[in-house]
Amino acid sequence: MNLPLRFQKYIEPLLTKASLPQAMLIVDSGSGLSDEVAHAIIQSRPFEVVPLAPVSTSDSAAQSHISVANIRELTVQLRTQAMRPRIVHIHGSEAMTISAQNAFLKLLEEPPAATYFLLTAKHTSLLPTILSRLQRLQLSPLTHEEIQTVLNEHTVTDKVKRQQLHLLSRGNAHELDKLLTDDTYFQKQRHYAQDAKLLISGTLYEQLACVQRYTKLDREATRQLLTIYDALLTSLAKTRPEAVSPQIVRLSKAVYHLEINGNLRLALLQGVV
Repeated sequence: MNLPLRFQKYIEPLLTKASLPQAMLIVDSGSGLSDEVAHAIIQSRPFEVVPLAPVSTSDSAAQSHISVANIRELTVQLRTQAMRPRIVHIHGSEAMTISAQNAFLKLLEEPPAATYFLLTAKHTSLLPTILSRLQRLQLSPLTHEEIQTVLNEHTVTDKVKRQQLHLLSRGNAHELDKLLTDDTYFQKQRHYAQDAKLLISGTLYEQLACVQRYTKLDREATRQLLTIYDALLTSLAKTRPEAVSPQIVRLSKAVYHLEINGNLRLALLQGVV
C-alpha cells in the first residue's frame, strides 16, 4: 500500500537532510505504516542494515520479546568494523524487556561510530531515559478520507461493505489491505463483528451463548472479538458516550484478563457481559 501524502510529508525532511538523527523512534499508533516509513528512510541512503526483532518464546506472538542477551549480541556485532554507515533497525522495540532496555541505553549513550538507530513501536512504552534520547515520529491511523480513497482505488462501490471495511480496518493500513485482498479473512472478521454486536446490544441469553462459543475457541479468536468489540464501542462513544462507558470499563477488564493469560470464560463473563 502506498504511503498517504501526509506520511510522505512526515519523512520528506528526513530523506533530504544531510544526515539522520542519531536515534529515532517511529510510533505506529494504529496506522500500520511504521515499517513502511522506516523502510523508506533506510532506502534513502546506502546503509548497512542491522535488523533486530522480537523473538517468540511460545506459540503466541504476544509472548515475543527482545531480551538483554539479544542486545548484548547486537553490541558485540556493532564492535566489528563496517565498510559503510550502519543503521540498526529495531522492529517492535516495545517488546524489549526492562533489562534489555537498560543495556540498550548504554548503546545510545556511547554509540559506535557511523551508527544510527531506527526503532519502530506500536506505542511509547519505553523507559523515559531512552525516550529522551530518541527523536520521535508519531504516526496516526488512516483518516476517513484516506480510507475512502483506498476503497475508491479498489472500486468498492457497495455502501454497506464500505462501512464494514472502515470499521473493521480501524484505520490500520495493513488491516485494510488484508480485508480488501483476502475475502476469507474479510468474512471471518465480519463474523467477529456480528458477535461483538451481540455483546453490546444482544439479550442476556445471546450474550451468554456468545461467551460459551468463544470459551471453546482459542485465545486469538477471543482477542479478535474484543478488538472489534472495542472498535464498535469507540464508534458508539462518539454519539452515545454515557450509554457505552460501562461497557468500555468492562472491556478493559476483559483485555487485562487475556493479557495475563486468564481463564477465557471468566474474562468474557466478568469483563464483557
